[in-house]
Amino acid sequence: MDLSTTQPKSSRNQDDSTFSKKKKEILMQVNKFLLHLLMLPRFWQKTYGPLELK
Repeated sequence: MDLSTTQPKSSRNQDDSTFSKKKKEILMQVNKFLLHLLMLPRFWQKTYGPLELK
């Protein structure tokens, strides 16, 4: 049984796991950014809406 062929697979799985964690973190940050971007008009309306009436 040759163990040298299985060795790279385990390190590759660790690299994939690390990559997956980084990818998940980046996607969470993008999701948070888009949510804030979508909420921006509502914030402007609450903040600057009363000023238009004066």
